[in-house]
Amino acid sequence: MHDEPSWGLLIVIYLFCGGLSAGAMMLSATAMLLGRGDRYTAIVRRGAFLAPLPVIAGTALLVFDLGRPLLFWKLFVALRPLSPMWIGSWLLALFSAVTLFYAYLQLPARWRRWRVPHGDAWARRLAVAGLPLGLAVAVYTAVLLGVLVARPLWNTPALAVLFVLSALSSAAAALMLITPAAEHPALSRADIVLIAAETLTLGGLLFYGVVSSSSARHGVGVLAAGDCALPFWLGVVLLGLLVPGGIEVRAARAHRVPRALVTLAAWLVLAGGFLLRYVVVYAGQQSVLLRGL
Repeated sequence: MHDEPSWGLLIVIYLFCGGLSAGAMMLSATAMLLGRGDRYTAIVRRGAFLAPLPVIAGTALLVFDLGRPLLFWKLFVALRPLSPMWIGSWLLALFSAVTLFYAYLQLPARWRRWRVPHGDAWARRLAVAGLPLGLAVAVYTAVLLGVLVARPLWNTPALAVLFVLSALSSAAAALMLITPAAEHPALSRADIVLIAAETLTLGGLLFYGVVSSSSARHGVGVLAAGDCALPFWLGVVLLGLLVPGGIEVRAARAHRVPRALVTLAAWLVLAGGFLLRYVVVYAGQQSVLLRGL
């Protein structure tokens, strides 16, 4: 008999939103630092606008899921530098502040209520800071699960790599939905690489579980052959990775793939990213430590 899951849909939404924001910030910052002139302007600006919104909404859901949301401020004042929750609280607060300021600097000058001296220089500084901060937030969504040592599916470094790649891929897909078509080739090329890396990492996670300890084998078993097997294989692997990856490869080669097909691929990547966190959270709660090898 399986234990009743104690982490539900709110946590899944938080993990997805946190990853989406982290990916949007990293892509926007990378585009700003690599771009010259008008190159990648839409990716920079719309990635900046996208970055703060999901993480703030997701953090609100996380606070609500704690059960006593009005006491969330105690997470900040209780000095516990070794606590993942304490570190995560400050990390999310800092990331939200940086992304909000970064987004403000991307507004047209006529929309800014307060003038910021040397705004362009500040935007580049925030882009430099946003890269490691975004990476930390994306990793933290896996660390939050990994602290529970009794759940072997969550206790592997591959999960953090998988969540980072999925965060970047989801952000690239979201940006393809809100940027002009001229920016799509760059986003699509990046997403092809990310989907390939994500697929290999997912395969590596499954292989590690099969050849590792009985607990790890049990952990990947509940993911790949348990109650979550159908959404994992059909939703995450086939519709979330292979199908959109194939569409994007075809678009990169043909240069004339219908816009509706590219849009479909982007939505599939987003749905696959959400389902990945869903199956990891629910299957992970069914995985338990076993005695023996």
